[in-house]
Amino acid sequence: MVAMFPLVIAVMAILGYIAGNLDPAVYQNLSHQIENIFPSVASSQNLIRPALQQLEKDSGILGILAIILAFFNGSRLFVFTAKPLPICRFVERVIYGR
Repeated sequence: MVAMFPLVIAVMAILGYIAGNLDPAVYQNLSHQIENIFPSVASSQNLIRPALQQLEKDSGILGILAIILAFFNGSRLFVFTAKPLPICRFVERVIYGR
């Protein structure tokens, strides 16, 4: 679950960067499509558009955060996989007599 967090942040950063570089007509169409996904109560323009604008502003920071978290979580993966290696080597010596 922790490994998925940097991926989600990276996807949000990429979406924010892409949304910031869209043509105004395409951006308008995208916001209308997002509004149609949500129920009528939450689909007001007062919620969707400010969220997209904030995502555009924070896309660079989110990208940097995703890279940092990916490095940290990736290094933790090697720490957790290195712990059972002595047990595997012991089992190999017992089975194969090395």
